[in-house]
Amino acid sequence: MCEDAATLEGLIDLLIVGTKTHPNGIFTEDEFVVYMNRYQSVMTALVMILIEKEIISQEEMEKAISAYHFTIRTAPPNANGVTILNMRRDHLKEMLETE
Repeated sequence: MCEDAATLEGLIDLLIVGTKTHPNGIFTEDEFVVYMNRYQSVMTALVMILIEKEIISQEEMEKAISAYHFTIRTAPPNANGVTILNMRRDHLKEMLETE
């Protein structure tokens, strides 16, 4: 659980502070606070701000969610995590290619 918090907080920090490929960051602290107040969820705030900034699209996000649920329903009962992850990403790639 602590590792998840560190990962999420680190991601938020990188998106605000910036990286080599996005030296000015993707959004500001103030923008993120507005989204946090609006959605009352860190994950939803991140997704919605990335959609608004056109880093991802609403349709792409919906396809990613659909691919997740499809894979959980169709994965063999004995499939391990790596197999499920690969199945999910392969399915998502197929979905995105049909845009």
